[in-house]
Amino acid sequence: MRIQILTLFHRNPGLVGTSVELAQAIGRNPVTVAEQVRKLAQLRILEEVEVRGEAAYRYLPPRSVAAGGVVEGSRFPETN
Repeated sequence: MRIQILTLFHRNPGLVGTSVELAQAIGRNPVTVAEQVRKLAQLRILEEVEVRGEAAYRYLPPRSVAAGGVVEGSRFPETN
């Protein structure tokens, strides 16, 4: 199920949705999706934000990629 959730975010850049909205989008049980998105947020793959007073989730790009840097230990040098 985590793969389905991450695929949804991959196919919809900028998506921000509640666990119920995400569950509807992938056709899964909202309670189960809520558990999985919380775990993905704990792993810092998703970010929990508040939208209209509800917990919502969005994809959180890795810091090194978002900042334009490289992952520590990468074989590829940073290019500017």
